[in-house]
Amino acid sequence: MPHTKEKTKHINELHFENILWTKELIFYKDELLIFNKRLLEVAGMYTKKDVLARLEHFQNQFILQNEVADILLHDLNGHEQFLADNAKESIVAIDRKAFSDHPIMRDRMDTFIKLYRELRKDYMQFLSGVM
Repeated sequence: MPHTKEKTKHINELHFENILWTKELIFYKDELLIFNKRLLEVAGMYTKKDVLARLEHFQNQFILQNEVADILLHDLNGHEQFLADNAKESIVAIDRKAFSDHPIMRDRMDTFIKLYRELRKDYMQFLSGVM
């Protein structure tokens, strides 16, 4: 089996990705607040059980996505602290130090974004069908 070298990145690249992902997650959390507000408005207009069941489904999904975003934000903050601690320990050599890329975090973010966008698309289709 061939040995594959672990991919490394400079601290600035990892920091940039962390900031980008953090801002994306904050945006999605803000968008979820808007979706929930709209969900409550729509719920007040309908009494049909099938529509209310779909609204409850979306409400549950919004709660879940918000919780996953919180976990990801927590983990990103932890990684930022790790990078900051390393920068403090090796101030002189930090610009030459290679850090392990974070493929697991990248996969988690990619999965979150994919699922979130699918949920948003489904919700928008649902809203256009009931409005």
